Amino acid sequence: MRKLLGILGGLALLTSTAAMAADMPVKAQPSPFLTYSGSGFYWGIGTTAGVDQANVSGNNVFATSLVTSNLTAAGQSVDAEIGYIWGNASIAGVAQWARVYLSGSYQNISGGVSVGATATTGAASASVASRWSAMQGVDVGADLVQMLLTRTGLSNPFPSFTPQLPSNVAVAVTPREYFGAFVTEFGISGNFGAASGQTVGIAPGLRTGYLWQTVDATGKPNGGALDMGVAVDWPTRGMTFDNVFAAGAPITIDSSVKIGTQYKAYIRYDF
Repeated sequence: MRKLLGILGGLALLTSTAAMAADMPVKAQPSPFLTYSGSGFYWGIGTTAGVDQANVSGNNVFATSLVTSNLTAAGQSVDAEIGYIWGNASIAGVAQWARVYLSGSYQNISGGVSVGATATTGAASASVASRWSAMQGVDVGADLVQMLLTRTGLSNPFPSFTPQLPSNVAVAVTPREYFGAFVTEFGISGNFGAASGQTVGIAPGLRTGYLWQTVDATGKPNGGALDMGVAVDWPTRGMTFDNVFAAGAPITIDSSVKIGTQYKAYIRYDF
């Protein structure tokens, strides 16, 4: 009997302790952008403007020359990002900070052109588009990159620029400049004449930008950050159509649509 009462008492104590713990407020993780030395998870939203040097090509059976046309596919995207940032600790006088991130975008990058025109057959149209993309990457502070370049005797391959912010945007005076590398996966859809298809492309890339700590009306950090930069990537594949025939157009063999080098400018707000 005493053993049973002891067990029941122990269960009651555990239950009351768990209830008290459940009632205790959970301390939220502070934003890593409250200080420039902060570390932690963050998420952000933003937009990107992009220009792609696309290409459509094919060999017309009834024409004497190879049909090749470069075209510009342009548009913008809506982006969402999550990541983790490590704080700005000074090591040997160099500001060391880094972050890793994963982002996804809904985008409208597209372009088209008429190809294969002859006096008797008319012209076939070709187009290329990308409607979505995902990115994984890592950024490091510019001070660290500059130190490594100096010690190896190399010059900085990135262009030097500082974006000009609107006067009504309240930010800390000194931004964090960074350099980064990433990999992008993106959808490719295209057509050449009557043929159409979809595939997924992969593109390694580089980027550089600035991260500003945002402040409130009193000049104190509000836990957010403004992120602006430019990026370039190099897609590794496109799509090929065989023996394409469209009404009023010649038969085309080995035709293809490809997205080439992509140039991007982006702006995000991180929390």
